[in-house]
Amino acid sequence: MMPPGTVGSRYCPGCGGPNPGETGRACIYCTTPLLPLGTPDPRHASPCSACGELVAGGASFCGACGHALAQPRGVAPVTCAGCGGAMVVWGLAPGPEHPHGFPVQGCRSCGGMWIDAATLRDFLRLAARDVPRGASVRQWTMPPRAATSAIVYRACPCCGAAMLRRNFARISGVIVDECRLHGTFFDVGELAAVLAFVRSGGLAEAQQRAAREDVRLEKMRPPPIQSETAAGFTTFDTGLASSPTWALLGFLARWLRDRFRS
Repeated sequence: MMPPGTVGSRYCPGCGGPNPGETGRACIYCTTPLLPLGTPDPRHASPCSACGELVAGGASFCGACGHALAQPRGVAPVTCAGCGGAMVVWGLAPGPEHPHGFPVQGCRSCGGMWIDAATLRDFLRLAARDVPRGASVRQWTMPPRAATSAIVYRACPCCGAAMLRRNFARISGVIVDECRLHGTFFDVGELAAVLAFVRSGGLAEAQQRAAREDVRLEKMRPPPIQSETAAGFTTFDTGLASSPTWALLGFLARWLRDRFRS
């Protein structure tokens, strides 16, 4: 990212990406509309804590200097899953619906962020509402990430269990650390990348792909097999009915039926 105050730079209110020049109407990274500086809605605007520029409500980053908008809330009750350092609680992206922002626990040492599961769902739901008309996930480019020498499975800061490493929404390319019970840990820059992905329509695209995959798998499922017994025809689960054990039981049932009839 270019340093704050770079001449001719505009920062995306959605992902914080630098957009050189002032001719574009949408972010070149996530297609979020670039609001004209100095003209946010006065009913919901708040000054940037870094440069004082008025910023529209709901923005995650200042369009003038790229500063991440947040309100400090105090010391976090957990330590950083990335480096073990102390974390502070921020109210990220304050707006009309969430005047105090979303509670995010950020590490001052490595820049990692921890968000509990319920907060992340609400945060992503809000970001999904900001998808501009005509946006396409194909236009989204994941920011470059630093190469790591080894894959490390980190411990959940709440329960201590090893977290899962997963590709967020399966198609984003952003690998995050997730505890399914408590929350998700984002390395520095990953949360902004996820929000940019969601605001480009990526989350909706991922849901549509998952639905299409479910339909495809349903069509590939073989029909159930009917096995004849003394009481007539009984439908068994495909996997069980095709096993040698069930085939033998079916044979014995037919043999006993014929034996007692004779």
